[in-house]
Amino acid sequence: MKKLNTFKFVFIIVAVGLTTGLFVYDVLNTILFNFERTNLLSTLGAIALRSLFVGVFTALILALLNLYFKLFPFKKKD
Repeated sequence: MKKLNTFKFVFIIVAVGLTTGLFVYDVLNTILFNFERTNLLSTLGAIALRSLFVGVFTALILALLNLYFKLFPFKKKD
């Protein structure tokens, strides 16, 4: 794979995984322990935004590290 394709692959996989995982974790934490019926929609919006930022920026850092240090080598075997 070319470097750009590897970068996109790692970025997308890590961003989607982290964002989904953090969102589910925070939603379950909010529902089970800190449930407030009045601010449920605003709380879900804040959780989604926080999860998205953490997921995207962590994925960006890991994808950039992958470009330079080959953390996830994708090489064809002969």
